[in-house]
Formats: sequence, structure tokens, C-alpha cells
Amino acid sequence: MLYLAMLLAAAVGGVCRFLLSNLLAAYWTKPFPLPTLVVNLSGAFLLGLLWAGKDLQQLSQAQWQILALAALGSFTTVSSLSLQTVILWRSRALRQALLYPGISVSGGLLLLLLGSWCGRQLW
Repeated sequence: MLYLAMLLAAAVGGVCRFLLSNLLAAYWTKPFPLPTLVVNLSGAFLLGLLWAGKDLQQLSQAQWQILALAALGSFTTVSSLSLQTVILWRSRALRQALLYPGISVSGGLLLLLLGSWCGRQLW
């Protein structure tokens, strides 16, 4: 039953991202990816709300997995990056808290470019 709930929550998260991104894109025509930024930042905020609920034992492990991992995981991955960075920071792993997002973003950009290059070679 948990797997089915996670599947449905992931579907809802993905559809919500699609709808919100498209709604914002209809009004935002500049090159800056504001729709994606809004989705990612709102996902981080929502994950913070859920994390507080988990921390305060207001959410069960199953509820956390369904809402945070499945729904927000398909809504955005930046929320997870933000949460993990704050956890590192709070645990006084300051160097890692500073390195992790930098490596994640720069690594993501480099791998995107590498994937694009590989795709161009294959197609």
C-alpha cells in the first residue's frame, strides 16, 4: 500500500510541477528561468514545513516518505539539496555544507553539458 501511495504522490508532484511551471511561463517571457526557480524554491519551503512536522513527530515515517520523498521529490530535487545542506550546517559540518551545494550545482551543469555532447554524438 505504501508503494501505491508513493506512486500516486509522485504523479501528483510531477503534475503540480508541470501545471505551475506552465502557468508561470505563460506570464514570464524573459530568458531567466523564473518558473523553475519558483517551483524549486516553493518545494524547498514545503519540504521545510514537512521536515518540521517530522522533527516534531507530527508526521509518521510513511507520511514523510509519501509527502517529502515522493510528492516533493517529483516536484523538485532542489528541496532535497536544500534540506541536506541545512542538515550538514546544523550538524556543524560547515565545510561540507558549503561544498555540497556548489558541487551539486556545478556538477549538474557539467554533467548536463556532457550529456548534451554525448547525445549530439549519438544522434
